Amino acid sequence: MPTTLPKTARILIVDDDADTLKLLELMLWRNDYKDNMATTDPRQCLPLFSEFKPDLILLDLMMPELGGLEVLKQLQNAIPQGVYLPVVILTADITPESRNKVLQAGAQDFLTKPYDETEVLLRIKNLLQTRALYLDLQHKNERLHTLSQRLINMQETERRHIARELHDQIGQSLTALNINLHNACKLASPPSQGALIEECIGITASALQQARAISRDLRPSMLDELGLVTALGSYVRHQAQRAGLDADFHAEPAAQEAAARLSPDAQIACLRIAQEAVTNITRHAQAHHIEVRLHQNGDALELTICDDGVGFDVLSAQARANRDESMGLLVMEERAQLAGGSIQFFSPSDHAFANCAGATIQASFPLMGANKAKKL
Repeated sequence: MPTTLPKTARILIVDDDADTLKLLELMLWRNDYKDNMATTDPRQCLPLFSEFKPDLILLDLMMPELGGLEVLKQLQNAIPQGVYLPVVILTADITPESRNKVLQAGAQDFLTKPYDETEVLLRIKNLLQTRALYLDLQHKNERLHTLSQRLINMQETERRHIARELHDQIGQSLTALNINLHNACKLASPPSQGALIEECIGITASALQQARAISRDLRPSMLDELGLVTALGSYVRHQAQRAGLDADFHAEPAAQEAAARLSPDAQIACLRIAQEAVTNITRHAQAHHIEVRLHQNGDALELTICDDGVGFDVLSAQARANRDESMGLLVMEERAQLAGGSIQFFSPSDHAFANCAGATIQASFPLMGANKAKKL
């Protein structure tokens, strides 16, 4: 069931005519809209908006000192982007030009004077129902966000556990086996046994190297021990070396300090996005060069990854992702959003560095302590 709003809604009325205010308040009150606030001073609209946190605003168009369009502009700057909070303009001007001007300024509807009570109540009811649906969707999205974050945290915990087991248990067992095989090789007789043991030593060494590589990919120990910058740089250089690519990793001094101010979730998301991007480059881009940069931009840390490969069409890739044909971009977007950040894809890149002309991925993560817009 959607959030119950219409009769519990908070309605703010702004009109310089005291009689009009009383009329609207009376209409609302006798139709069970009890939680209302009104003012005849348009300069008080913004302070009351912040204090009262209304679900709907009735705003007169023609007022002295500060007109309705000017107040509406202030409200548009105060309401966070993407938030549905209906503003209804009250006006006696019924010309098409005036109506179009009001709607283009950001109002959701308008009521013409003199008021028809039935029309007033129906328009308010419809707008509040839409507001209720918005709040219900917002609540469900928040729950989904929380669940997704918990699942990712559980995944990271399991990754850490498996990586530790690979490193400590299997890695140690393979190391001990390798030592024993070397000792056996010294005692082997006839020489043919020595050759067989040498082959086993090679297989064991290869298995040990693979176990360490899997452990590092699952959860780089450097992330916990030395921080994001060291872990990211090590990963990029190691993966590029394995793929035979030239890699350039750079984190400016300010970015190194900023990385320590990322939340643990954002640090993991930054690393995982880089892993996904580098993996895609080595598999599909036909690249020779990769550049990875960390840069502080205001209250955010930006991760930029680009290459000199063939690039890809972003819209086509996103369409494939929406059809569940390729999940790479969706996974990166989800990780960035769950960590409170954002991500953009460019190809051919207009954000490339000197040696890159292929795809570019740019993710941004908020630093802890940065100001966030309030929800309405």
